[in-house]
Amino acid sequence: MTQDALLAIIEDPKGSLTHVELDPTTRDYKVVREFTIPWPFHYGSLKDTHVEVDHDALDIAVFSELEIQRGQEMIVRIIGALLVKDGDHKILAVCPDDMQFRKCFEYVDIPENLRAQGEKVFQIDHTIERILNAEEAMKLIERYRI
Repeated sequence: MTQDALLAIIEDPKGSLTHVELDPTTRDYKVVREFTIPWPFHYGSLKDTHVEVDHDALDIAVFSELEIQRGQEMIVRIIGALLVKDGDHKILAVCPDDMQFRKCFEYVDIPENLRAQGEKVFQIDHTIERILNAEEAMKLIERYRI
């Protein structure tokens, strides 16, 4: 299967201890949460999507070692998704330009320790019900495209 390259907007670069959201009025990023463990990936949203559960774009975790700035757009390849109980699903992706992850086409291709770190971050606030493969994740994204 050929996987389309999609566009993510990064809010929280890898290593950050905070979660920020863009204030639509001021266009500034505001810290909405602080963590005791750093993000093991870049975290943000998938452009041109909308989820009714939280009235926001689909959340996305991008595995990459590339340095990214808050607010930067990033081309990503979808490798899976975490379906969570509350409906605020998490899309999983890699940056195809990152040498370490360019051969990852499915979530199971990510090193096990990174998958465990990522799932641990999400399990703080969410119950993971199921992990989708890349093809299933693309179908999920299509449901939320605007």
